[in-house]
Amino acid sequence: MVNLTVEDLCFSYGTRRVLDGISFASEPGTVTGIVGSNGCGKTTLLRCIDRLLVPSSGRVCIGDRDMASLSRREIAKAIAYVPQTAATRSALTVYEILLLGRRPYLNWSVTAADEEEVARAMACFGVGEFAFRHLHELSGGERQRVMIARAIAQDTGIILLDEPTSNLDLHHQMGVLEVLASVANEDNISILMAIHDLNLAARYCDEIIVLKDGTAFGTGSPAALFTPEMVREIYGIHAVVKHDLGAPYVVPLRVVGPDDGGETPAGP
Repeated sequence: MVNLTVEDLCFSYGTRRVLDGISFASEPGTVTGIVGSNGCGKTTLLRCIDRLLVPSSGRVCIGDRDMASLSRREIAKAIAYVPQTAATRSALTVYEILLLGRRPYLNWSVTAADEEEVARAMACFGVGEFAFRHLHELSGGERQRVMIARAIAQDTGIILLDEPTSNLDLHHQMGVLEVLASVANEDNISILMAIHDLNLAARYCDEIIVLKDGTAFGTGSPAALFTPEMVREIYGIHAVVKHDLGAPYVVPLRVVGPDDGGETPAGP
């Protein structure tokens, strides 16, 4: 597997600059969390990496290959993308939707290798029981698991996920993230995900990218970046950060008020 490198990436909607000079690298075998407030550019960054949006400037490389030089099929063999919401109506069954993840490799027929990848992905995310049901018959959380499983079936070196836990209960949030962390490690692939829950990000991500107004406010480990100062600057809340459970976890206290000083009040 190869590194993903983003170099000085910029993107604008008309005259509004959404991403401004984003640079980072993601290595195989790691999970990278992209965090920041609403509208900071997380989804736009993922879509630019997958070439669903064309950057205004800068470049995205897989190894030594510039993504701009690749065909859509070549990109689909390298990167799987899971949007935040999936289409709710489809004439396809869950099994057929997962089989779409094999489309970059298909010629005239489905091979035993294709079926094996689909079966593996269904088992990873516990969606085998839905295999012959249609997507609109499932709950939002079940649909989300199906779409993540399709990305696994796609068998790429890089997976991009936009809020993969947003429709899941706590049990399935942790279950999905544990599987993703395991897949990244065992298959030596790179996973990047936009995520709002800082405590889940701290527990399951190896690296963090903090976005603020379309720029990279910070990159590094959760332990280095998740501080009361960062939480106040990015989210406008006072918080304390604990470090006694093996990973930092954030305890929000209250919204920063107009008359607040720079100090965060003592927490529990």
